[in-house]
Amino acid sequence: MSNWRGRKPVSSPYMQRSSGGVYRRDHVVVERRHEARNGETVVARVRGTETTLKKFYRRGGKVVLEPANQALRPIELPAADVEIAGIVRGLLRTY
Repeated sequence: MSNWRGRKPVSSPYMQRSSGGVYRRDHVVVERRHEARNGETVVARVRGTETTLKKFYRRGGKVVLEPANQALRPIELPAADVEIAGIVRGLLRTY
């Protein structure tokens, strides 16, 4: 995977207890990027301490990070508190 459409994907284990379709031992393939478009699923750092996988929406000077799990609430923060680490490009699962 060293030349995946000219991008450098990163695969990392991601553990989640949600109905978002990502489960323990799955590997999320992420394109390293610091910008995201509305509706893209991103790996985001919140306030430099917490990392999360959510849908990204920019609304004025704020960012809304929307979970796939409908039991969880969206996170709305000032844009300065959110750093995009990458865009989700795929999911690898072993059975």
